[in-house]
This record gives sequence, structure tokens and C-alpha cells, in this order.
Amino acid sequence: MEQVKKQKNDNRFETPRQILLVYASQTGTAKAFARKIYVRNTDLIDIVDMQHLSVADLRNYEYVIFIVSTYGNGEPPTPCSRFFNDLTHSSFSLSKTLFAILALGDKQFLHYCGFGNQLSHQLIQHQAIPRLPLTEVNRADAAIFKHWWSKLHETMGIQKEQDSETWSIATVMDKEDQVADGTFQFALYVRILENISIECLTVKVEQQGLNLNRIKARVISAACEPFIRVAISTAELGSKREDIQDFLVNSEAGDKWYVRVASDIKHDNV
Repeated sequence: MEQVKKQKNDNRFETPRQILLVYASQTGTAKAFARKIYVRNTDLIDIVDMQHLSVADLRNYEYVIFIVSTYGNGEPPTPCSRFFNDLTHSSFSLSKTLFAILALGDKQFLHYCGFGNQLSHQLIQHQAIPRLPLTEVNRADAAIFKHWWSKLHETMGIQKEQDSETWSIATVMDKEDQVADGTFQFALYVRILENISIECLTVKVEQQGLNLNRIKARVISAACEPFIRVAISTAELGSKREDIQDFLVNSEAGDKWYVRVASDIKHDNV
């Protein structure tokens, strides 16, 4: 455990901070997301792998943040089964604990984000209070993670991601796959566009936690701001074209993109 002092032969924390960040990871994605938050907030947050956590530890903190993956048929990652079993059968009251959960999953599987939902249910059963609604993340969508992180900043006072001041969240409202001229068209909701006339947006394309590229989306309609329709040409995707095209093909209504106003249509290479 990092930044956590332990009593001898005990798993309870001697000098806890105000916020505990817990990750439950099967393949490493939840841990990677947790560490991104932790390295920006080492003076505010204790971080721990769920497999080393006890139910009693939760009572030492005002806020507990969970980033959890789902394994198998909606189960916790294998190393974390003990904690969840203990929580399920515990009589502890967590009435003074405020929590937030980021549940990671893949919509291709039947029990999408199953463990995150089960964890939320059990915490509420023990009188813990949701500080934020449970947030589900499909295929490690980086934009949704960053949006959730910004909500943690607003509700718990943790530091934002370093570049979050210069990017905004766009919500995909609908999509039209490649049309005759080889472009994708998307309807987006972007609050920063209210009362602003623009010609294009930069989209930070991230998938499974990887920064693929930054591409430009040409605005083709803005009749009902802040709702706009944009076009992205497959002929102009530059490097990592196949990965970006895969990202566009798999995008769907409800997805979150990280965007900012662009000055021209030229694509970036990152």
C-alpha cells in the first residue's frame, strides 16, 4: 500500500487522510486509472488495492472512491473476492461514509459492470451514502473517466487532471456511419459551444486508456446550439488511421469525447 501506515499485524490505517481511493483490478486497467488520480493528489488521498482492504478500514474515511472492474459473471476481480464477501456478511454501519464508484466493463458481455453495481448495492445496504451516481465505463473510455474525475473535483475537492482546463466534454447524441464521400457524421452536445460560432473541433481520440491521436471534426450544422453536427473524413485521419477508424465505428450514443475549439481543419499527430 502506498502512503498508508499500518499497525503491526493489522490492516487498519494509523494516520488516514480524508479520502481513500480503492481499486479492484483484474487486468490492470482499474489500477492504472486509480494511479492517475493518486499521483495528482498524494497529499489528499490514501490508495489501496481492494485485496488488502478490510470493511473496518472504510470507517476511517469521510470519502471512499472505488474504481472497479468486473470479472466473469458479474463478479469482483479474483483477488478482491474476500473483501466483497466480508462486506456482504458484515454488520458494520457505514452511515458516515460518502462514496463514489467508477465501474469498468465491456458492453459485449452480459454482466456489464456487474461488480460495480453489486458493490454500490452492498454499500447502500450498510448505510453508506452515494456522493455521486454510479458511473459505468465501456471499454475503458478515457473521456468518461475524465468527466467523472472532474465531478470528484467538484464534490470532494481533489485536484483535476493536468490538462482538463483546456478540454471540454462532448456527448455523442447520434451517429451516421460512413457516407458516400467517406465521412462519419455525429450529432454532439457540447456546452462550450453556447453562443460561440466555430468551424471545427479538435477531438482527443483515446481508447482503452491509449492516446491514439488528435483529429479535427468539421462543423456542418449548428442550428440548435449547443447541439451540433460534425463530419470526420476518413481520408484525413493521418497516422494510426485504422485505430481511429475503429474508434469511430464503435462510437455510439451516450459516449463522451474530449474536445476543444480548433482554429483550422489540419489534423494533429501526437
